[in-house]
Amino acid sequence: MGRTNIIIMSVLLKFLYLLKKLITAPI
Repeated sequence: MGRTNIIIMSVLLKFLYLLKKLITAPI
């Protein structure tokens, strides 16, 4: 349970980081 939770958390953090990068990046 703990292992999968860590994986999900890392994936969410990665996704949020990419989303933030796209939003902040100039078009």
